[in-house]
Parts: sequence; C-alpha cells; structure tokens
Amino acid sequence: MNKKGLVSAALVVASACLIFFPFLGWLMKFALYNSSANYIIMIPAAALLLLYDGKKRFAHEPEEGNNGLVVGATLMAISVCVFYTQAYIMLKLAAFVFYLMGCSIFFFGIQILGLIAKPVLYLFFMYPIPFTFLYDYGPYLSGFTGNVVYAVLGGLGLNPTYSEVPMSVITLTSRSGETLTFTIDAPCMGVFSLMSFLAFAVFLALMLKGSFFKKAVLMGLGVSLMASLNTLRIIGICYVGWMYGSQTALEVFHTFGGWVLFSLGMVVYLAINMKLAKEKPVNADVESVNPAVGFKPAPMAPPRTIDKPLVRSFFEDSA
Repeated sequence: MNKKGLVSAALVVASACLIFFPFLGWLMKFALYNSSANYIIMIPAAALLLLYDGKKRFAHEPEEGNNGLVVGATLMAISVCVFYTQAYIMLKLAAFVFYLMGCSIFFFGIQILGLIAKPVLYLFFMYPIPFTFLYDYGPYLSGFTGNVVYAVLGGLGLNPTYSEVPMSVITLTSRSGETLTFTIDAPCMGVFSLMSFLAFAVFLALMLKGSFFKKAVLMGLGVSLMASLNTLRIIGICYVGWMYGSQTALEVFHTFGGWVLFSLGMVVYLAINMKLAKEKPVNADVESVNPAVGFKPAPMAPPRTIDKPLVRSFFEDSA
C-alpha cells in the first residue's frame, strides 16, 4: 500500500474511534471488569490478523477510487444516525461496524469489500451477551445439561435427585453425610466460555484454507466439544463434592477444573485444525510450475529399437 493509501486507512480508523469513542470506551471497560466478557478485548486484535491474512491473499493491491463515493457516504451517514438515535447495544455496535465498512468504501472503492468484509464483520463478536437473554433462554440448555448430569451420576451409583426451579438442581448426599445442592444456572452452563470459544473457532475457520463445508463442520465440532467438556466439568464438580465435600468442590475444582478443561478443549480443537490444514492435497504428486507455463509433461520413454542383424538372422533360420 502506498503512502496515500496508508493515510486513507489511518483516516478510516481515526474517524471511527473519534465518532464512536464513548461507546468503545464503555465496551472496553465492560470487558475489563467482567470476567465473562474478557474475550472481547482480543476481538480487535483478531480482526487485524484477519485483515493482514486477507491482504496476503487479496488479488491486487487496494487502490483509491471514486466508484464508491456515494455508497460509502450513504452508509456512513446512516450508521452515524443509527448510533446517535438508538439505545440498543447491538444497534450501536452494528453502526460502528457498518461505519468502518462505509468509510473504507468511500476511500478505496467498492472493490475493498473483498478485503475488509471478513475482519470488519468479525467485530460483531464484541457484542456482550445480556444476562436477560441468558435467563430467558437458559432454562432450555440447563434442563438438557441437568438431565445428562443426573443420568451419569445415577449410573455412577451416587443416587442423586433432580428438579427444575426453573434451572436444573442436582441434590445428592456425600460420603460424609453432607447434603449437597448444585444449581446449573447460566454461568455454570459455560455459556460465557462457549462464547469465547466460538469467537476463537470462527477466527480459526476464517484463517483456515478450505471449503465452506469443511469450516462449518469444524465449527460444529468445536461447539460440541466445548459443550461436552462443560458437562464433564459439572459431573466432576458433583463427584468431587460427593468424595470430599462441598468446600473442595466449589472452591477448588469449580475454578481450576473449568480452566483446565477449557484449555484442553482449545488445544484439542487447535490440533484438529492444524491436522486438517496439513492434509496432503489430492494432486500433491503432480509436479507444477508457473501457471503461465502450465504443467510439465511427464518424461516419455525412449523409443524401442530393433536389432536388425538379429531380425535378419531369424528370417534366414526360418527359411
């Protein structure tokens, strides 16, 4: 990118930060002081990596053009109006995202969308999940998780009891006779860890080269893996509580066990992605050269020669 392009890119970022500074400041403060939203801090850095990776794959160097002046200016104006007239956090974040897109189109033209679409849209992961949403729809996930935990603990012979009020509640008696009650509420369901992992999974899927089906399968596998590990974490908390009491289960395993399993899930998922990224393509054995030249033809075998004296001797003997 030339000097003029760098200045234009700096203007895009500077204008967005200036116009949306109050909202961005609140969002970063929320992410810093809420452990459930710490992953938001890493989203801008991940978006920059996506932009850098996309720039390497982009067909040509983005240049300034005037084919997007009207579209870019219109998109910027609508974004600013939405930001200052709407109170919903999602709408404010959408206004910020589409302002970046419109400002980029204004300076670089419509063709810049091929470069910035993925990293800019990835910024939607900065949206913090409202607690009201979790407690409105959390009982469905809590009920499913609670039934799985209840079935496994029953199979281990711990004789638990299960109820929903409205979240799932597991009650069992420890070996020492202590009555233990475990409520599977929104934080315990691992929704916040699942969101941070989902952001990580989408980032890897966007970085990974391959078909859309392959990326979708990997993302589904990752979400299923984290949901399974979180269920395993709850089972472990209940089992440790049955063995050693509620204090050990809630103060030790509840904290460190969750981080260990989450880290294990990240490592396993990353290993799967790296394994698939190193798969040998079908035509790896074909020797390729410059596309302008084409493929080198396979060397041809030398023509077979016939020993003329031997042939002449054969016909003489036959006569």
